[in-house]
Amino acid sequence: MKAVAEDGTPIDLRSDGTWRHAGPPVNDDQSNEGFRKARWGAPREEIRLLEAGGWDVDTPELLVVPTQLADLGVNAVYILLMDQLVRAKYMLTETFQNSNHYLNAYETLKASLAKKYGPAESDDTFWSNDLYQDDYQEWGMAVSCGDLIRSATWQTAETDVLLTLDGENFEVSVVIQYTSRRLSSLEEGDRERRLLEDL
Repeated sequence: MKAVAEDGTPIDLRSDGTWRHAGPPVNDDQSNEGFRKARWGAPREEIRLLEAGGWDVDTPELLVVPTQLADLGVNAVYILLMDQLVRAKYMLTETFQNSNHYLNAYETLKASLAKKYGPAESDDTFWSNDLYQDDYQEWGMAVSCGDLIRSATWQTAETDVLLTLDGENFEVSVVIQYTSRRLSSLEEGDRERRLLEDL
């Protein structure tokens, strides 16, 4: 069971009657950043009021709304834990016959993120198989096969931003993930709790 102490610190209440701190104090007044119009730590109902569109998914831990970003169809995904926004994503929903268009979408989003946050802190290209490495016209195919992964990162005072392009079995994924630096320990604690429950 989850609870919150008077100072805003999340607490895990265990079935044996003991408790432990589950993360740092949550002070919503400190947060100026977040995802779209929602601040980090925002509760589910506040997020639902901020988004006018219809929800594709509406659960206590996940809110998904279709939208547009840089003329691309995406899902805006809000991830909540203990009724607080802790992480969010834009996930490309458009599909292209030519896999190289995914590379173009990645570059468009990377340029937009650089305009907002400045140069990327990291900008990486990983090859697990170099079959198509010397033929740029086949890079889209390389991504769809899982042979090529691209990623770029940015960091602000409160948010880690990660842009990725990867694929597997001819399915390509382009995602921008935003993580609250202040609340990331909540997710880490929840993952550990779930793992220990499963062991």
